[in-house]
Amino acid sequence: MSAEALLRDPGFQLNLLLWMTREQPSNAYLIRPLFQELGFALTYIENRFSLPEETIRRAKVTSLEIGMAPEPDVLLQRDRDKKALYIEAKAGSFSAESSSAKQARGHLLASGSAYAEVMRPIEQCLFCCVVPDSDQSPMDKCLTTLCGELSRAGLDPGPHS
Repeated sequence: MSAEALLRDPGFQLNLLLWMTREQPSNAYLIRPLFQELGFALTYIENRFSLPEETIRRAKVTSLEIGMAPEPDVLLQRDRDKKALYIEAKAGSFSAESSSAKQARGHLLASGSAYAEVMRPIEQCLFCCVVPDSDQSPMDKCLTTLCGELSRAGLDPGPHS
């Protein structure tokens, strides 16, 4: 399997993200434990995020297709500053018109003010959509577009990366 195909494989992506949260010897790791070094700890793996009822109610009256049961690949949190990373890995970028946009809108809502409401004492969350480097720019464009749609509809999407 080529490195490019491996980076787009969902099982490999999840495994890589998890290894990045594990403490490892600083002189002998194979995968840099970046999240662990930054003080983030694993909260959940592929666990459904329950949007607050008010968020669901407000989302249902919009014309947008929004996934109401988002399930991020990984949730990480850092207690010292009450921050979280809400991570969804994708094989590649997609457009705001694609079928994946419905799921992404749900993730963006979950990582907004809804996250702080549901996951207290965490106060801030960043939605991280992990894609291969070659897909970074189109993915950022898509997420920016989706955030704009949600904001114009009176909803509160979270920041994204």
